Amino acid sequence: MIPARIASCSVALYVCCCIGWADGQEPITTGEKLDPSTFGQGVVETFEQAEARAQVNPVKALNKHDRTGKKGQWVVPSDRATYYPASGDRNVVNKWGDTSMSISFPEPTDFLGANFTGHAGEGVWAPGLQLIGYRNGLPVAESEWLWTLSTKPQWLAANFQNVDRVAVKACVAYDGAGWYGMDDFAFRPHDEEAEELTILDFEDVLPDTNLTASGYAGLFWEEGSGEFDAIGAMPPPQSIDRSHEEPVEDGASAGGVRGGSGTAPVIVRTYRGIFYGEGSSASFPPDTHGAVGTSHFCEVVNTVYRVLNKTTGATVQTINLGTFFGAGVGDPRLCYDHFADRWIIMATDFNTRIYLAVSTTNNPAGAFFKTNYIAPQGTDAGRSPDYPTLGFDQNGIYITAFMTGSGSGCTIWAIDKAPLIAAVPSLGTVTAFRGISSAENAIQPCVTFGTPAGEYFLSRNTGTSVRIRRVNPPLTAPTLAGPFNVTVAGYSDPPDAPAQGSTTPLDSVDARIMNAVYRNNSIWAAHCIASSGRAAARWYEINATTNTVIQQGTVTDAVRHYLFPSIMVNSAGNAVMGFTGTSASQFAGCYYTGRITSDPPGEMATPILFKSGDNQYNLIDSFGRNRWGDYSMTTLDPVDQLTMFTVQEYARSTINTWATWVCGLGPGDCNANGIPDACDISCSNPGCSPPNCGGSLDCNANLIPDQCEDDCNNNDIPDDCDIAAGTPDCNANAIPDSCDIASGVALDCNGNGVPDSCDISSGTSPDCNGNGVPDSCDISAGTSPDCNGNGIPDPCDLASGAAIDCNGNGIPDDCDITSGFSQDCNNNGIPDNPCDLTSIYSSASPNLSPIGAGSPQSYTLIAPPAAVGTVTLDFVARGDFNLTSENVAVDINGTAVGIVFDTPFADCHATGQPDQLTMTASAYNAAVAGGNAVINMIASASVDPNVCNPPSFIRVAVTYEGGTPFSQDANMNGIPDECEGLLGDMNCDGVVDILDINPFTLALSDPVAYAAAFPGCNINNGDINGDGNVDVLDINPFVALLGG
Repeated sequence: MIPARIASCSVALYVCCCIGWADGQEPITTGEKLDPSTFGQGVVETFEQAEARAQVNPVKALNKHDRTGKKGQWVVPSDRATYYPASGDRNVVNKWGDTSMSISFPEPTDFLGANFTGHAGEGVWAPGLQLIGYRNGLPVAESEWLWTLSTKPQWLAANFQNVDRVAVKACVAYDGAGWYGMDDFAFRPHDEEAEELTILDFEDVLPDTNLTASGYAGLFWEEGSGEFDAIGAMPPPQSIDRSHEEPVEDGASAGGVRGGSGTAPVIVRTYRGIFYGEGSSASFPPDTHGAVGTSHFCEVVNTVYRVLNKTTGATVQTINLGTFFGAGVGDPRLCYDHFADRWIIMATDFNTRIYLAVSTTNNPAGAFFKTNYIAPQGTDAGRSPDYPTLGFDQNGIYITAFMTGSGSGCTIWAIDKAPLIAAVPSLGTVTAFRGISSAENAIQPCVTFGTPAGEYFLSRNTGTSVRIRRVNPPLTAPTLAGPFNVTVAGYSDPPDAPAQGSTTPLDSVDARIMNAVYRNNSIWAAHCIASSGRAAARWYEINATTNTVIQQGTVTDAVRHYLFPSIMVNSAGNAVMGFTGTSASQFAGCYYTGRITSDPPGEMATPILFKSGDNQYNLIDSFGRNRWGDYSMTTLDPVDQLTMFTVQEYARSTINTWATWVCGLGPGDCNANGIPDACDISCSNPGCSPPNCGGSLDCNANLIPDQCEDDCNNNDIPDDCDIAAGTPDCNANAIPDSCDIASGVALDCNGNGVPDSCDISSGTSPDCNGNGVPDSCDISAGTSPDCNGNGIPDPCDLASGAAIDCNGNGIPDDCDITSGFSQDCNNNGIPDNPCDLTSIYSSASPNLSPIGAGSPQSYTLIAPPAAVGTVTLDFVARGDFNLTSENVAVDINGTAVGIVFDTPFADCHATGQPDQLTMTASAYNAAVAGGNAVINMIASASVDPNVCNPPSFIRVAVTYEGGTPFSQDANMNGIPDECEGLLGDMNCDGVVDILDINPFTLALSDPVAYAAAFPGCNINNGDINGDGNVDVLDINPFVALLGG
C-alpha cells in the first residue's frame, strides 16, 4: 500500500453520442475539399527514371522508431503500448529497455518508492529491479531487489532520506535490455515540517508523451543508459484505451469453429514474395500487402515494391519505396483497379503527407503518375497520419488514416479517379471527412466489384457491433452517409501470439477490421479477435442495404493462434481467407481457409498450411513488443474472376527475420460444370459420389481437370503432360516447341522444327556473331556474306582468326585473291600490296560473353610487334548501355586506355554497336614492354550482364603499323621483289650462267615457245636494260652479266 494520501489525478471520460434521423433518411455529411496548393508536384516516372533520380538525390530510409544511438527515454506510452498501469489508465515506461534510468529532484527530497509491473511480453520483463538514491552525485541508499515482475503492480519501497536523484537499476532480459512499467511515484520535500506527499500517477499526461527533459512535475527525467540498440521498427498502429468498455464474450460460437465443415480451395500456384533485407530495406514489421492483376502479382512491404510474374513468380522489377516515391515512407498498400486496368500504390511519411501512385498503363513495371497531399489540415492540423488504408470503386480511390495527436480521430479522403487515369494525369478533387471516432482504430474502404450506389467503408465499433459508412458520388462533390451500426457476435482484442523460440509473443495489434470487399450487395470483412485465450480470425458477410449480418464465422484452434487475416470473395460467391498461424511449439507460418457458396452459413474449411515458418522470430521495438504484421492481403484474379491470391508473412530460416509467401487458390470448379474439380477428377475425394464425379482426367495430378489447363496444340492433353511424355520443349518454357514456333514466340529459320534459340544453345547451329540467328540462316538470307563457302559468316572468320583481313576491307584475304581484287604473285596467301609490302599488324578477338558488372572480359595478343604509328582499338558490343553510367573501362596490362560505350547506346542491340579508342605508339609500347598485351574490358557497376537475350558480348580488333614486312620492294613498283625474278636467269635456276644463253636466244626469237619451254619463268628476266622489252638491245647487257 502507498503510505500517504494521493495527489489529484486527471480522469479521461469517453462520451458516445447517437444521432437519430427520420424514417427513410440517412445521416449525410458534406466533406472538406482540399486546397490544390497542398498537393505535391505530380510527375510521371518510370522505374529507370526513379533510380536515376535517387542516384542524384538519395532518399534516407524511413525508420521513425530506429534508435540509431539515442539514449533511453521515460515515456508515457500510447494506449496500445500501455499494458499494466497500477492506478488509472497511465504509467511510465523505460522506452528502449535501458537498464539504468534516473530522475533528479530540484531540492533535497525524501523518496518513498513506486509501483512496478512488467511491460509488453513477459520474455522482455526485467528479471530484477533495484532503486538507488544519490546525494551530490554519490550513492547513499539502495532498496531491496524486486526479483519477479508481473502483470499486477508491486510496491518497491525505498524510504530514502535527503536524496537529490533516484536511479532504477534493471537486470537484462533480452539483447541487453529489460522493460518495466512504473506508476505511483511517491516523494515529498526533505523538510521536517512538510507533510504533503506527491504521488505521480501520470493520469494528467497525454498518451505517447516523452517525459525525458520535459520538466514534468518539476522533476528532471534523465536519459537512460544501457547496451541495447535496435534496428528500425516501423511506427506501430495506434489504438485507444478500451478499458472503459464492458467485457465482451469472445464470440467463438459465431460459426466456423476449429475443424470447420467448409470446402477448402486448392493451391494452383505458390511462390516466394519479398524477404527481409531485400530492396535496400531492413524494416519491421513488413506490413505485407499485394494484389494480383492480368499478368502480374505485385507486392509492397516496408519499404519495398516488387513486380512478379503471376504464373511463375519470377521477379520482373524490384525497387525501394523511398526511391519509388522520392521520400521516406511506410505502411504501404497496393491495389489492382479492375475498373481502370491500373495499379495503385499508397504510403505515408507518418508526419504530414499521404503519397499516391497510379500506373499510366496496366503494366506495373512501367510508368506511374506520382503525387501526394498534406493530410493534417482543418481540424486535423497538428496531427499525423497513421495506419492508412486503401480501397476503390468505379468512381474513386479512397484512403483513410488514424490521425494521431491531441484530439485524435479518423479521416476519410475521397479522391476523384478520372483525372488520375487521364491521358495527362493529375490529382483532381480530394475531399476529406474528418473527426470520425478514434474508437474505430482503422476504417477499411472496400475493394469494390460491381457498381453500387457508393463506396462502402467498414470499421469496428463496440464489442458487439461494427460500423458501415458510404461515400456517395459524384467524386467532384461527394457526401458521406452513415454511420450505420451492425450487430455482430461479441469480440474483444486478441492476445499476443506465442511462437516457437520467440522471447516474447508476436504483437497481434488489436481487433481493428483488416480488410473489406464489396460484391453483390454484400460486404465481406475479417479481423483478429480473442477466442478462448487465443488469437482467432473472425469474418463477416453483411447485407449492405439492411445493415445486418448474413453470416459470420470464427476460425480458431485448440492450440494455434491465427492473426492478421484478410478475406476475398469471387464471382461464384466462394471466399478465401489467409492469415498467420503460430503457437509455442510452432514457428509462425502462412495459412489459408475457404468456403464455397453451398457450404453451411458461417463455415469455413479447416485451415491449411501453405508455407511453414522456419526459425525463431525476435524483432523487438522500443516498447518491448515483438512486432509482426501489421496486416496481410487477399485479392481476386481479374482474368477468371475465380482464382484468389493471398500474400502472408512467415518466420524465415535466417534467425529473427521475416519473409512473405504468395499462394494462388483455385476456384474449385474450373470448367463450370457445377461439379467441384476434386470430384470431377475422382469419386474417392471427400464429398464426392457417383454419378457426378470421375469424369475428368488429371494427367499431372495437380487437382485441376485436364480440360482446364493450357493445351496449345489442341490435342486434349495439357502441355506439361505432353512435355513429360516426350514432346520437345527445348527452351524449358513449359510450352511445346511446335506451339512456340506456330505462335511466333520462337523462330525456326531453317525449318527443322527446333526453335533457333535451341539450335544455337545445343550447338546444332552455330551463331558466331551472337545475333540469335543460326549462321546458316544468316548466310542463306544474305545478311552475312560467306565468300569462301565454308559455312561461317565472313565477319566471324575474321573475328576468330580463322581468316585474315590484312587490308581491313572486311573481306578475308583468300577471297580478295580469288576474286582478283588483290594479287598474290608469290602464292603465299597474302595480298601483294599493301599487305606483303607493309608492316600492318592486326588481331581480332571473338565475341566475349557476357559483359557486365562482375563479368569482365580480356583478350591477349601474344608477343605483338612494337608499334611505329597510332594504335587503333575497334570495339563492338551488345549490352546494357543506355545510360551514361553504363560503360566499359579498357586497359592494357593495367595501363588505362579509356572508356567506351560511355555515351548512351541502345540496350541489347541485335548485332552490336561500335566504339573506338586510339593510343600513341609510345604509350602502347610502354604498356606491352616487349611481352604479351592483355586487353582488359571491365564494365561499370550499373551494367547488368544478364539483361540481354541473346546474351551480351564485347569484341575488340587491334590494328597498327609495326614489325617487319613479309616482302621487300627495292624498286618501289608495288611488286614483291621475289615476284620480279633475277635478271638474266632465263632458265630460273637461281643463277646467271652459260646455261641461260639458249633460253635467252629462244626468248628473243619466239616468246611463245619460251613460255612453253620454261613454264613459271618470267620472260622479263631477259629485259636486262629495263626498257620494258626483251629484244636485241638486251644482248650486250646479257653478255655483260655473263662476264660478271
